[in-house]
Amino acid sequence: MNSFLEFLKKHWSTVAGAACGLILGILFLTIGFFQTLLLVVLSVAGGCIGAFPAVRQVICSWFKALFEHRNS
Repeated sequence: MNSFLEFLKKHWSTVAGAACGLILGILFLTIGFFQTLLLVVLSVAGGCIGAFPAVRQVICSWFKALFEHRNS
């Protein structure tokens, strides 16, 4: 067990890449290419929105302006 944890610590990026490849392969087989591509694009966009506070603030202010205009 200890050697397995050492292996994971040493090669964590390889294991993470293999896990992502496995998940993408399963998604390709179950829901198809374009649905998987859309899912990946939306996930990356959501990750970027969550990772960068400036982008998040711009999008939040855009949505607030959009819905305040409709309520007036």
